[in-house]
Amino acid sequence: MAPTTIAVPLVAHADLTTVSGNTQRQGWVSNETALTPAAVTSGGLHKTLDVTLSGQVYAEPLVVGSLVIVATETDMVYAVDRNTGVKQWAVSLGTAEPSSAIGCSDLTPNIGITSTPAYDPSTSTIYVIARTWDGSHTSSASWKLHALSLSTGNDASGWPVQLGSAMVATNDSKLTFDPVRHASRPGLLLMGGRVFAGFASYCDSYPYQGWIASISTTNGSVKMWTAEPTASSANLSGTAEGGGIWMSGAGLMSDGAGRIFFSTGNGFPASNNPQSIPSPGASVTNTPLGESIVRVDVQPDGSLQAADFFAPHNAQSLSAADTDLA
Repeated sequence: MAPTTIAVPLVAHADLTTVSGNTQRQGWVSNETALTPAAVTSGGLHKTLDVTLSGQVYAEPLVVGSLVIVATETDMVYAVDRNTGVKQWAVSLGTAEPSSAIGCSDLTPNIGITSTPAYDPSTSTIYVIARTWDGSHTSSASWKLHALSLSTGNDASGWPVQLGSAMVATNDSKLTFDPVRHASRPGLLLMGGRVFAGFASYCDSYPYQGWIASISTTNGSVKMWTAEPTASSANLSGTAEGGGIWMSGAGLMSDGAGRIFFSTGNGFPASNNPQSIPSPGASVTNTPLGESIVRVDVQPDGSLQAADFFAPHNAQSLSAADTDLA
């Protein structure tokens, strides 16, 4: 495995605790004071040090105080001093899965940590979702959400939480989550005492669905929601396919407590059967939501319920051409 080198600029000084800076994913850090147009045009923005790590870096590094938190595709998480480049700690969350095990070259050579973690300043905890592989057979991969201490990198007591194959969608009792088939790419969302993680598939290998896992930071309880429920009459084939939530790594977005927005890829859109398209104000709980912008609301027990969506007029043709709205 070739090492990865990250360049750490020392101009910016604001903490970045989640992908794109905040839960609205604006990519704007409002309290940044050092990174100015003058600093950039005067040559003040430049590489100041290199840090060599194990594995590719797809997840956006976080910045907390003097530390840069970096997660890699070899299931390693590092805390690097932003001023010196010295690794304060490095922890392995398991053995990453070789991409050859699933016969998909979307991400090579290893599949480990792809989603950007989220940091909780109230508990000094870094939440990271990692794919691990025990090597016993080609379908032995699993997903685990870790709660790492900022100071040591160690998991909190009772963690990690595994997302297993027996987990049933709260909005469709016929569907169970398949950790082998599904990929976690969107940045994690930390909100209201829960971590939310989105899933699509590797290489569009059917059958798959878009999923969101809702995990309690208090007791690790898990609620699973799918973007492609089979219960809707719109799903004429009787099977649930597509609607992956990957968003090129962008984070699940929230504009306020209990509201989550995201986009989905090719699959069964609501317009697959025009008679099934909900009227304004109608329930969309059992509506297939491929090729859509979706809003879900967090329920008191942590489960999710579809509340609204937008699908373009040509959603069917987009889906047929594998042209993801996501």
